[in-house]
Amino acid sequence: PVLPPDPVEAESSTATKSAVTLRVSWSSALPRPCFAHEDTVYRSPAAWRWMQRSAAGLALAAVAPLLVLVCAAVKATSPGPAIFRQTRRGFMGRPFRIYKIRTMRPTTRAQIGVGDGDPRVTWLGGWLRRLKIDELPQLWNVMRGDMELVGPRPIPHDLEDRVREAVPSFRTRYSCLPGLTSTAQLHAQDAATDGLLVEDWIRRYGSERRDFRRRSLFFDVGLVMRTGVFLVRRIFGRG
Repeated sequence: PVLPPDPVEAESSTATKSAVTLRVSWSSALPRPCFAHEDTVYRSPAAWRWMQRSAAGLALAAVAPLLVLVCAAVKATSPGPAIFRQTRRGFMGRPFRIYKIRTMRPTTRAQIGVGDGDPRVTWLGGWLRRLKIDELPQLWNVMRGDMELVGPRPIPHDLEDRVREAVPSFRTRYSCLPGLTSTAQLHAQDAATDGLLVEDWIRRYGSERRDFRRRSLFFDVGLVMRTGVFLVRRIFGRG
């Protein structure tokens, strides 16, 4: 079985329905690789998936008051909805709707990525983006099973298409669920745009391939903890 030629249509593809899924015991630290081969897909063990969904639910409940305040501030300081919704590709290329707090003004300007001093970003949005608070609604995606805590970051279609022109194997990222965080995400360029952003994602893809080939339960938990440290450093201006 192989991945479908067009991952956007993967949901209805017979090749997708017959794809082989490998599972690893949740209680072990054996590797749980992604991107290993285009013909194989990988799913986390069921127990670990449900633990992540439960943890996401608890975290979402804990940050709900903050989200309410932030959404109210977004509505009060710029026109438009407080929550940004966009369709992106997930496991096996299936489209799903991702949620973020809106950080930009409505615009028709065509540009991939957000640069330093980008006029589309609101003053509040710049702060939210730096602290990654705009990503918190994606805990809902983890609860729904669209994403996991750790996995390759889902990116906009136009950016993804440009990266795939340069690196056709980029579509092997569909072999596992997208995630809230990854090692590549912790070292990403926050202000890259257009061509620079494409180059940045090519580098991230190389990092993702190296990291996710050695994934395990311990790897996931460790990366979540590293992400927490990263965010604390950002809050105190050290990251």
